[in-house]
Amino acid sequence: MSESPQLGELLESYGGLAQQLLTRWTPFLTAASDKVATGTYGKDDAAEDFSAMAKLVLDTAVLTGYTALGGMAILTTDSSTEQTTGEFSTDPKLAGTPRVLTLQGDLKSATGKVLPVDRVTPQPATLPPRSTQFDLHVDGSDVAAAIYRGTALSTDATGAVEEVAVSVSLP
Repeated sequence: MSESPQLGELLESYGGLAQQLLTRWTPFLTAASDKVATGTYGKDDAAEDFSAMAKLVLDTAVLTGYTALGGMAILTTDSSTEQTTGEFSTDPKLAGTPRVLTLQGDLKSATGKVLPVDRVTPQPATLPPRSTQFDLHVDGSDVAAAIYRGTALSTDATGAVEEVAVSVSLP
């Protein structure tokens, strides 16, 4: 049985989702399980971990839903147009000063398709203090339908950089 290119793209996008979830959850679960294993995990640790776990659960739901929608786009269409997609989040702990948003290069699909960096613009270009949400404006004209993943960089005035995983689903 031969696999269609769209089905291959879909399967690889779910593989990418699994990798993203492992990357996000592993440090948190490792630290918590180490404390449990040594008998040092208590009420204070649970209270401290609650907000981190809530963010991980929310991120998981958003990424899973976004990947499912992208999968439908992959299976049903071949071309793309302009769109705005998001809402991506930076770490609230780092939101005390303005931060410039850029992309770390082209976005790539699991099968190697490329969405050129000059076709993707973070909005707003600069996050004001206390703001954590941003979108990506995408010119997907003549770009193959796929889920493209990459990294947005949030840079403050001191040069400190936060990396934010982003993905764009082009129908």
